[in-house]
Amino acid sequence: MSKFMKILVALVAAVAIAAPAFAAGSFTLGGELRFEGIYQDATDGDDTYMGVTQRLRIAASFKPTDRVTVYWRTDFSDGNWGDNNLGRLFQNQGNAADTDRAYADIKLDSMTVTIGTFQWGIGGPLFFGTAANNTGLKVAFKDIPLTVAAFLRDNNGTDQDTVLYLASLQLGPVELAAGHHAAGNDGDSDYAITSAFAWGHFNIADIALNAGVAGFFGEYADGIDAKGLEAAAEATMAVSETVEVGAGLYYAADTDDDEVQITAIGQAFGDYDPFNRGPLQDEDLLLGGRPYDIFNAINLVTPFAPPIEQVNGSGVMAGQIFSKVAVAATTDVTGSVAYAVPADDEFAIADSAIIASAGISHMLIDNVQVALQGQYVAWDVNDNGDALGLEDQWVSAECLLEIKF
Repeated sequence: MSKFMKILVALVAAVAIAAPAFAAGSFTLGGELRFEGIYQDATDGDDTYMGVTQRLRIAASFKPTDRVTVYWRTDFSDGNWGDNNLGRLFQNQGNAADTDRAYADIKLDSMTVTIGTFQWGIGGPLFFGTAANNTGLKVAFKDIPLTVAAFLRDNNGTDQDTVLYLASLQLGPVELAAGHHAAGNDGDSDYAITSAFAWGHFNIADIALNAGVAGFFGEYADGIDAKGLEAAAEATMAVSETVEVGAGLYYAADTDDDEVQITAIGQAFGDYDPFNRGPLQDEDLLLGGRPYDIFNAINLVTPFAPPIEQVNGSGVMAGQIFSKVAVAATTDVTGSVAYAVPADDEFAIADSAIIASAGISHMLIDNVQVALQGQYVAWDVNDNGDALGLEDQWVSAECLLEIKF
């Protein structure tokens, strides 16, 4: 029996042995096993990537009293097929066991306190500040609609630690939020970025509207300012019981050569990706990440994982139409087409882009889902893109098999 299976069996046995001790409270255990097939073709028509990844995720919660809940989540066997280390549980590789949730919710009379390793985001679904898989403390007050949090990203005791502060005030359908991300114990660092968000969700007749604005300012490094201004609006409408249609507008200001374009504060984990709409929009399709930096040259260096900041940011102005159709009780089909141009073309890699996505998801049986999604990007390449070898077409696709338990 492999080491992984021995540990998994031991975990299940421990739960069974400890079950009587849980009788006074409530205990839940679940998770998922998922497999993804990936195809990507970008920047060079002869250079493609194909592969299969898998992940086993196990999560648990224990509620000893009505006021205390402890959460835990760990990913096992997370990596690519063909990797000799895939079946090894503990190792110094990227697919080692990864515990990204380990925290407690404590309900006091005047507030709920969350402490440990968890994720929390502010600023709505269109743009936000976020802390993912970080250790921190969050306080949600009961008498006022205010939540505040502080997170520490500790880099193994070095002077590269950073701190992230987030706050959110919910006023009916409108959220006002702010964040500050700065270097921690490094007295020589100039990194300090502050953000402010305002967004709202409104229902107007049969139309659901999400709209908001975000601003970022501060200092990125010595002599380099941090800057960002974004606005977005999306409207969706159910035209029947099975068909939903919508449209969106997106804007991000460009930056100068002594500025860094900031599109999110903290981390981009769990990023909203409207140009990749569908069942796998949060996965690893080619043009992933935020829509606000797609014309920046850094995407050619790491096209599969665009960063949340970019020197000489080109900004974006874009529009999109999208739809979702329930073709059966267990099957949904999605599609979207977006057209985007840079806010300033001085540093942009293309003069425009058309991004089309299509996907389908189907519940094969209870707890078993299959999904397929593809994305096509057509660039109107300019001189900057030519100099960097940008191909005028990018294609990617993913398929998913997910088993929940």
